[in-house]
Amino acid sequence: MEVDGNRRRQFTVCGTSGSIEIYPLEPPQLTLTLDQPRSEFINGTQTVTLPKMTGRYDAELIALAAAIRGEIPYAYSLEHDLLVQQCVLQASEMES
Repeated sequence: MEVDGNRRRQFTVCGTSGSIEIYPLEPPQLTLTLDQPRSEFINGTQTVTLPKMTGRYDAELIALAAAIRGEIPYAYSLEHDLLVQQCVLQASEMES
């Protein structure tokens, strides 16, 4: 475990017309850089206020509940989940 490792957690997307960086992830602070004005955003670099987070995994858990109820298909197959767990065990040098 890294001391104060949460400082490294960030999400960056770079495109041909601009970029965003969310750093830190919690609480999220978004920096937007644009090559020209778009909508209410100016060209250049600016901080964008994000709505308050309600829960880290709310959307994933809501989707899981819907899949369990049979309302939507599961996002991943059972074979995929098994393969992921086998890869984790192999990367940990444990038998799968």
